[in-house]
Amino acid sequence: MTDVCDPSAGLDNVVLLTMRKKNELRVYMEDWDGQKAYAHYASFSVDPEQFDYTLHLGTFAGGNAGDALKQHNGMKFSTYDKDQDTYEKNCASHFMGGFWYLNCHDANPNGLYIPDSGSPYSSVYVSWSTWKKISYCLDNVVLLTMRKKNELRVDMEDWDGQKAYAHYASFSVDPEQFDYTLHLGTFAGGNAGDALKQHNGMKFSTYDKDQDIWEKNCASHFMGGFWFINATTPTPTGCTYQTRALHIPAYMSAGARGKGLHTH
Repeated sequence: MTDVCDPSAGLDNVVLLTMRKKNELRVYMEDWDGQKAYAHYASFSVDPEQFDYTLHLGTFAGGNAGDALKQHNGMKFSTYDKDQDTYEKNCASHFMGGFWYLNCHDANPNGLYIPDSGSPYSSVYVSWSTWKKISYCLDNVVLLTMRKKNELRVDMEDWDGQKAYAHYASFSVDPEQFDYTLHLGTFAGGNAGDALKQHNGMKFSTYDKDQDIWEKNCASHFMGGFWFINATTPTPTGCTYQTRALHIPAYMSAGARGKGLHTH
């Protein structure tokens, strides 16, 4: 994934990235109370410099942040020294951030980062108007491209050499600011069964960051970081011991199946 708002990425690099293969766009954001939201677009690409870095977005594919990029689709990229919007003034200069402005914005992720919205010039903020008003400065906004699409196949083997697998139609993990939340598509088959069903949508738990719903820390109790939900879950990142007589919670499992799994 690539952060589109990261200055180090550069528009030319974004152009190259999105020309090679179809990409989706997911925008993650967070307010000052820790509430999080996202917006998802089915496709995303940017034209090269000779076409003014024009933005091309596919269908709005969902997300509780709403579609604040609708009017920006098809716009050229405007900066302080290259005004390509439709406003009588220079949007980039007026709202203090380069972006695909129209006249001027419903979204301004490259605007000014001002904690607690502490500026009399409210519309210069980092904002996403379909979730919070443009007078509210967001704490965090990240635009990430995602190549479409990744599947997940989990291969496993027990100590008698019997093999099994589980196949999922799609697989993605949110970035750190959204707690590495797991997203799985439809279970597409496999003789191992769907042991990840209840993990879908869970945040990643570790020894020092308990994000499961169990009263104890699953990662600590089962000796492995994972998208745990409660105590009755698979533990593909647990400990492997070359004996079948060992009965400790960290024994690698897939629900009721398996005697020690090796995931790939």
